[in-house]
Amino acid sequence: MRVGFRFPASVTVIAVMVLSGAPAVLVTNATVGRKPVSITDVARDRLMLEPSGRTAGAAVEPLALDVGDVNADGVPDLIAAYGEGGAGFVEIRFGEASAVYPYWQTARHARVSSAPFGPVAQIAELPLRPEVVDARDVTGDGRTDIVAREHDREFVAVLVADVDFSKLEFRPANMLPESLDRAGGEPGFVEVEESDVVARMTARLNEDALGDEVLLRRGALAPEIELSRTASVFHVNTSVERGPGSLRQAMLDANVSPGPDRIEIAIASGPQTIRLASPLPEVTESVVIDATTQPGYAGTPLIELLGMNEEPSFGMTLGSGTSVVRGFAFNKAGLYGAALEIPSDGNIVEANFFALNLDGTTAYPNVGGDVRISGDGNIFGGTASEARNVHYGLHGAVSVENGNGNRVCGNAFGVNPEETEGLSLYTGGVSFYGACTGNIVGGSEAGAGNLIAGAVDLSRTMQGSSNQVLGNTFLGYSNETGYGAVAEVVLSYTQGNPGDERDVDDGPNGLQNAPLLTSATIAAAGVRVAGLLSSTPHTTFRIEVFAGRPPGALQDLSAFRRYVGFVDVTTDASGIAGIDGTLPVDGVAKGWLVTASATGPEGTSELSNCAVVGKRTMTIASLEFDAAKPLLRVKLTPKKVPANAILFVNGTRMYAAKVRRQSGTITLNDSGGTIPLREGVNSVLVASGGVRTQAVGLVWNPE
Repeated sequence: MRVGFRFPASVTVIAVMVLSGAPAVLVTNATVGRKPVSITDVARDRLMLEPSGRTAGAAVEPLALDVGDVNADGVPDLIAAYGEGGAGFVEIRFGEASAVYPYWQTARHARVSSAPFGPVAQIAELPLRPEVVDARDVTGDGRTDIVAREHDREFVAVLVADVDFSKLEFRPANMLPESLDRAGGEPGFVEVEESDVVARMTARLNEDALGDEVLLRRGALAPEIELSRTASVFHVNTSVERGPGSLRQAMLDANVSPGPDRIEIAIASGPQTIRLASPLPEVTESVVIDATTQPGYAGTPLIELLGMNEEPSFGMTLGSGTSVVRGFAFNKAGLYGAALEIPSDGNIVEANFFALNLDGTTAYPNVGGDVRISGDGNIFGGTASEARNVHYGLHGAVSVENGNGNRVCGNAFGVNPEETEGLSLYTGGVSFYGACTGNIVGGSEAGAGNLIAGAVDLSRTMQGSSNQVLGNTFLGYSNETGYGAVAEVVLSYTQGNPGDERDVDDGPNGLQNAPLLTSATIAAAGVRVAGLLSSTPHTTFRIEVFAGRPPGALQDLSAFRRYVGFVDVTTDASGIAGIDGTLPVDGVAKGWLVTASATGPEGTSELSNCAVVGKRTMTIASLEFDAAKPLLRVKLTPKKVPANAILFVNGTRMYAAKVRRQSGTITLNDSGGTIPLREGVNSVLVASGGVRTQAVGLVWNPE
């Protein structure tokens, strides 16, 4: 039989972004990579959820499942879909943060429970049979909505993520092309062996990294949960470097214990330091190494691992996949290795400090780097606030070397734990080396963005592609020449990436062209941003927009480039797409700076030029082409041409040596052969200054 299971069992889908017909799946808190642990490898505890009163009727038929963070608290929620005659409904059961983070006691946890979902199901009625459900943001507001449809229905129902999911919208069914067909065959279906299983999903529903199963059986009144089970628990009760009760001994014991284990730390109470004179044992079996169990833990680390900045003084290596490390402060690692090495797959690293003292002040850095990831499918951080890692990161925070499908999300790089103060001029953010494909820094769902003082550097991944940088906030810097002393996303290490017609060049992320912004204005509903993208023809791109105050001083945190939203655009046959969208954002004022990135199938671009909110922009009064010469003449309004004006044709920068300026006119000769001028130029942009300065004019399809 065929059942409603939309994605591979090793992936928890939080959002899906369709790019040029090919879905780019954003994953979190999942066991992914080359060697995912299957249900037969791990002992499981079965948990039957209590049925809601709505599912008590005999005519109710279980149809489909999905998981997604619909209430934006960083943990998965469960969506179960049922049919009832020609109509149906969905039940939403909100995830319990304390099931995933049991030692983080905060006021938002109304109660502490080991159950992965709350006991009360919220019901949303539908006028169709929800044979397929999908949890993702389709309204562009950063919240996860719920999409439901029948197999052959022309329209889908979209439950908008408002207070109670009471707002229902209908949209064309083709809004989900291929995104519900990850395993082949009929959209939304794969073959399974169990004849009574209607749907099966895998999600992270407890504190380990193994992946837990959610099943919906035929005739059942509620979903069924199968949670992975810990085999043994080892306790650390001393800060001495080795011997009984030490962290080193607990790791040695866990390595020889069959099955997935836990290591819990309880050394007296309050802050404690474990001084390490040699590297810790390499982890060789799945284990949770948890320092949030230290008495007094309230959200920031209490256990410091302190080396001597001498090789081989200190280091932790996750040699076996599907392990979790949380709640430590990693300081003074050795010269030739990172504080935390991750050569394996499917691990989760969360709630740690790197190169920070336990009180959040700067510590002596890990001179070999904080974290080095060379495996696949690892999660660094998370969408829940409990999972955030904080870095000083002077000598490099996170580096990914020949790793694929890794996720770095929800972290803070180069700021103090309160995110109120920058810590250095240039702090390493996330760097990539070698052949890196399909990695994600940030994400499109709530809580996924990182705060980065520094850069996401892809310039050394000549074989890397499809690496996405989404939803992050970048800390602004200033110097004598103005805004942008630090390049926030780097594709080309030496010369930048000025862009090319149809984006045919090659390199990291295909040297994806950045957008060109022409204006940013205050609108009634937010900020209206206009510009163009020149890239691959007939391709859909996500244009992410960032805004911030011009910085007044170095490390001015009021000058961050805050992510404010996105616009989807599709290029035409010439590779040109217009950008014109109003983003519902508050607090952006006249004089602020706006920049943007473009993400497509090849990955994310560098950041664009800056548009000044409310600044008067030039318009192009006329465009003349002289085929005999050939020559292109652009007349502007107002007629004063900026002294540093640059002309862009089809997204390609035409350097000043090829441009002749007169009063109100810019003339471009084709003598340089940089780009063949032709009749019917697709797009022309006049910018004041270089690629990263204010753009002042745009015309479309002058023919």
